[in-house]
Amino acid sequence: MSHYSEDEDSVRVDFFREGGKWYTTEAVKWTGPYTGTVGSVIVLIHDAFAISLGNYFSREEHSSERWRLEDMVAVCLEPHHEQRAPAHDARGRRQARLREAPGRRESPMIDRWARLCEPEHVDWTWSILRHGYEGLGRHYHTLSHLGACLQLLDQVTDPRVEKTIAELAIFWHDVVYVPGSPDSEKLSADLLLGVSGALAVDARTVNFAVRSILATKHADSWKFAGNPTVDAVLDIDLSILGSAPGVYESYVAEVRREFHFASEEAWRIGRSKFLVEMLSREKIFLSHWGREWFEHAARENMGRELASLGGD
Repeated sequence: MSHYSEDEDSVRVDFFREGGKWYTTEAVKWTGPYTGTVGSVIVLIHDAFAISLGNYFSREEHSSERWRLEDMVAVCLEPHHEQRAPAHDARGRRQARLREAPGRRESPMIDRWARLCEPEHVDWTWSILRHGYEGLGRHYHTLSHLGACLQLLDQVTDPRVEKTIAELAIFWHDVVYVPGSPDSEKLSADLLLGVSGALAVDARTVNFAVRSILATKHADSWKFAGNPTVDAVLDIDLSILGSAPGVYESYVAEVRREFHFASEEAWRIGRSKFLVEMLSREKIFLSHWGREWFEHAARENMGRELASLGGD
């Protein structure tokens, strides 16, 4: 396997051991689409990354190396040719590339965040977001999840969706995430309110974003039925449920790691309850595009998982 590459079609992939310790860096040829659709299904970056890794390891010259890396976390954040050195991170946190490369923007996401924030407040507010999503113990609710949600928002063409409100809500919706806690959404919303004076948006935008964050609790009492912007935030947050089967299975495994403290029996009961509740809904996705893109696949994925847990 080649550690460095000048090929502009290659991306840098950092591999991390269990617990977040960096192991190695490889150049992987990107063969999945960056954006777009296949049929009526939107191709997300994480799906395309999975396609690229699968194609990479299926090649004969790399297949013998698969056993060495198959249980590790793969993180891809930039074209490989832009930096030559591996991103060591002694503190053992994932997404190490976002904190390094002095003199460069940490991520395209910070440029996106800067459009919502007053210039003099960009760095410290982004630091709150970054440290929230990079918290130790996070495996699914990370900057990768945030990036996938923002990318999907870009694919939404419904003119009734107020994109600035939805974008602000998405940035902050999981900044606080305590597995099993009923307060994560409220605390995330409170943090957004706390920095509202540093933002380059009006009070209505902030207040509507706060309502949208509270709605991501996905309880019936927080469904503002018929509001396209809130519905968009909810559907984007749940879109992983309607992903490709392999991506869905990875998501479930990552959430299970976040609930590492739960026994197998407690996990089985709690996860089954969530799946039964979701599957009992007349519609999981509230928007017309959410139902078109994700509803069928989500029911297939959750039904299969529920059966594996011994549910009906």
